[in-house]
Amino acid sequence: MFLLAPRDASLIVGRSAELGFLDQRARTAVAGQQSTVLVEGAAGVGRTALLRQFIAGERDATVWWTCCDDQEADLGYGLVAQLYRHVNRSVQQQHPWSERVPGTVAATDVGLHLLRAVEAVQAVRPLIVIVDDAQWVDQPSLAAIGYVLRRLHAARVLFVFAVRGDDRATADVGDRLRRLVADRQWSSVLRLGGLTAEDIHDLAQHTDAPITMAVAVRLRDYVDGNPTHVLDILRGLRTDGPTVALGMFPVPESLAGRTARFLAGVDGASGRLLAAMAVLNRIQPLAVVADVADVAQAPARLTPLLAHGYVRWWPHVPGTPVEIDGQLRRDAVYRALDPELRRQLHARVAPRVDRVAALAHRVAAGTGPDDELADELEQAGADPSMAGDSDRATTYLLCAADLTQDKARHDRRLLVAAAALACDWRWDRLADLAPQVAECEPSPLRGLALGALAHRRGRPGNAEALLAEARGLASDHRDLLVRGWLSLALSCAKHDHGQLESVLAEWLMAEPDLDVPTRQRAACHAADADGRLGDGPAAALRTLQRLVPSTGEAGTLPTAMRGRWQARAGRLTDAVRTLTTLADSDADITKLAPALHADLAFAQHLLGDWTQATRTADLAVAEADQRGTPTTRSFAYATAACLYAPAGQLAKAADLTRAARRWQPVGAAVEPGYAALASATIAQAHGDYPAMLVALRPVLDLPAANGHAKFCQLWWRPLHVEALIGAGQLIEAEDALHRLADLAVRTPALRTATAWLCGWLAGRQGEHDDARVLFEDALAAQPGADDIPLHRARLTHAYGQLLLGRGSRRAAISQLRQAFDTYSQLGAQPFVERCTADLADSGLRVSAAHPGGALTVLSAKEHQVAHLVAAGLTNQQVAKEIYISVKTVEFHLGNIFTKLGITSRKDLGTLIADHTEGSTPAQRVSATDQRNANSSISLIATSSGLPPE
Repeated sequence: MFLLAPRDASLIVGRSAELGFLDQRARTAVAGQQSTVLVEGAAGVGRTALLRQFIAGERDATVWWTCCDDQEADLGYGLVAQLYRHVNRSVQQQHPWSERVPGTVAATDVGLHLLRAVEAVQAVRPLIVIVDDAQWVDQPSLAAIGYVLRRLHAARVLFVFAVRGDDRATADVGDRLRRLVADRQWSSVLRLGGLTAEDIHDLAQHTDAPITMAVAVRLRDYVDGNPTHVLDILRGLRTDGPTVALGMFPVPESLAGRTARFLAGVDGASGRLLAAMAVLNRIQPLAVVADVADVAQAPARLTPLLAHGYVRWWPHVPGTPVEIDGQLRRDAVYRALDPELRRQLHARVAPRVDRVAALAHRVAAGTGPDDELADELEQAGADPSMAGDSDRATTYLLCAADLTQDKARHDRRLLVAAAALACDWRWDRLADLAPQVAECEPSPLRGLALGALAHRRGRPGNAEALLAEARGLASDHRDLLVRGWLSLALSCAKHDHGQLESVLAEWLMAEPDLDVPTRQRAACHAADADGRLGDGPAAALRTLQRLVPSTGEAGTLPTAMRGRWQARAGRLTDAVRTLTTLADSDADITKLAPALHADLAFAQHLLGDWTQATRTADLAVAEADQRGTPTTRSFAYATAACLYAPAGQLAKAADLTRAARRWQPVGAAVEPGYAALASATIAQAHGDYPAMLVALRPVLDLPAANGHAKFCQLWWRPLHVEALIGAGQLIEAEDALHRLADLAVRTPALRTATAWLCGWLAGRQGEHDDARVLFEDALAAQPGADDIPLHRARLTHAYGQLLLGRGSRRAAISQLRQAFDTYSQLGAQPFVERCTADLADSGLRVSAAHPGGALTVLSAKEHQVAHLVAAGLTNQQVAKEIYISVKTVEFHLGNIFTKLGITSRKDLGTLIADHTEGSTPAQRVSATDQRNANSSISLIATSSGLPPE
């Protein structure tokens, strides 16, 4: 938990578990058991904010808030005096010790007096005593409070001490407090860590510097989640653009100020030692650090650095290695150094490290152009070992350009670096270079860099013109251009610039001697562009089939995209087959795995295999956590949420939806926001139709031609129509239903949903006969290979509701039971509950809900009797058939009627006939075998029998 500045004091993130723990301790004290809590945490971690939020909710207790200070650590009984000022207000009379306790009074006497005051106050109301910054408590007060704590037992008192866990100067006080707490029966230590990445992301959304989750993760690691530092850095992000563009964070102002003051106050040799550690920026033997700093007697000079917590060392390790304690503190020291001292230290470090590491030190130690060093930097950036570190390689090139005197060579190095940044989507760094790039002569690399920036800034037409101009020029960097076109095509797909993506794909396909993997990637982009400019995944599949036929040689990427687009196009059976085969093959799908498995889970779920779909979705989430990009993380989390919500696991679905929203790329307004679809699915599970419409707003606000919306139509259009009908917006529902019906013509998987929604809308409009015809025609139609079981259950359920509303109870029960069974088999708990309520409205009270079928509530003998009676046998014939008395047959038949909520042999025959017709051949077992099925639903008549139709 952390509060912003006072003007934002209402904003808090995190710490719900810690607040709950403190509240529980308060309840223990209220019950009459004295309790003590020690709250530990680093400076700035939010101890005070946590305690203020805690006591804000404790309105039924007396609160004594005290705070120690390092300037008063030697003031005898300073803390006790603060406590006595609270005593004055509690007993409404002036206490002689409220200003200052005489130093001559023994701690035991003060403790006894304070004990009596505490006991008197808690007799009236529960008492909470807060001691903030207790690491600076004066020793006499600590002794007196120890006396009180050792003698309080059955008292309504909670003591809370907050201490800095990282303050070495007051470590002895912290140890005494821990021992004091440890001696108490109802005592605990609460250690506060930093904010999580999720907390930081949420906090940033309430400032002027919203950040992505990827940045939040880096920031969490950089400052160890320290809330004070997080806020300082978030404020700095608004003004420190170059630092952020280089992948670094600004040093928090509070830490920078403290560090500068410390360096100014420490002796010169110790300061040089600390400066050398900052320049070395790694663990090094103390002798090496001392040599770089040119400091004699290094151990003695190390002492003040250790005392103030700036340095860690390992004296028992050979060489006694040392380093600055934490990257954040190191950066603060480095940026506070005198520029000339920093340059000198870099010059001294360069000969002591390997050739590659020395380059950075030589650059930092330089004072002007250096062509020899520039050549070495360019060679290092092009080294194969840099293939996995493009940021570092690009930095080498840019440094080389800065050190180059010849303009032509300078421009070449600058443009190669800029083009590499465009390939890696490092838009922030590329934007910083844009003025320099624009001053270069026209060239393919210049056109690639400026065209990429124009695309990023939402000007695809301008980008196409720049790229087309550059394409007509000869280039010595064909591989870099091809990589740049591929990268830009992928970015176009994410930002829905379908026309530019199509152009780039065409250029790539026209390149001679293009290797097979690159050509296949270009084909995928061509197909993706056609899908965005055409009718979505169906168009993409047609183009992909034309360019890369579906054969065993199709390649991993085209096969993965084919399976994903099949799922989006409603070709669910094909999608499951394609994606499962690819996932089970030996192909390397590491980068594709999160999105591939998410789409596979989506298809499995729609086909009714919810158990396997959940396993696949969990796998997608795990893969996204491990290696997913922000976009694939958002998609994987949202997909999993859409699977958990209809299964009734709404808390987990909500957590996944929040994660999907956090990882959704900032500023990607053209994206549909998979989190929006997950939110709509959760609202659907709640039956909250207005909330569904609100959740879908990010998708509905997209232009009709938006490619993202087209590719997700199978997902969102049925939700939209359902929400409109359920919310009573019937005119808008008609228009949306027409669009869904048009889509269903080329997407058979949606035909059941369309029929269900058409019938429901007709019923809501009062056209009950038309609705009945629509429902009956749809139910009579043979289900297709890609029919969605949940949609068919919704269709059956809606028909049952219509029949029930028209007074056809028995027919309604038949439909509702079928819907109930399908919901139960799927595990669609929210829909099971709604169907249960409708069955109860039909005159039946539902007592249990398990997969299996209505007849499975019967015992083995009742099954036998029921089937024989349904077959037309009399009671006497049944008795003879299974060797029991007629009286026993009558007894069993009475139980059967009661359990199934029926009143006649005819009803029993109809029920068993319906049950048999709705089962598979394997399910049509004997009455005795059916006994072993799982219990499904206990239907108990709410009266002596159903009223007649």
